[in-house]
Amino acid sequence: MLAGAHMVTMPLLEKNDFLPDYDLLPEDDKKKAKLMYLNYPNNPTGATASRAFFEETVTFAKDHELCVVHDFAYGGIGFDGEKPLSFLQVEGAKETGIEIYTLSKKRTIWQGGE
Repeated sequence: MLAGAHMVTMPLLEKNDFLPDYDLLPEDDKKKAKLMYLNYPNNPTGATASRAFFEETVTFAKDHELCVVHDFAYGGIGFDGEKPLSFLQVEGAKETGIEIYTLSKKRTIWQGGE
């Protein structure tokens, strides 16, 4: 890994709505973590994150002094009239992380005539 980083994956289980359970992470990994990468709405599960989950994430990030990177690539694509929640809409998120976007996910709709 770049700069000697060590990647740790977090299981996304259906019984937990495909959200990571921070309590299940090994303590050593929690202490060493510098960055957490999340992707909601999630690909490939389609899961969305709730306000409560993002609030828990902000608390976790503050407690462990890590930066959250939220990949909101599918943020512009809602289902059943619902728009997904941005990580940055949660209090404290702007102090603990960033959100990244892409134009390519919605652009396929516009490419039909090309």
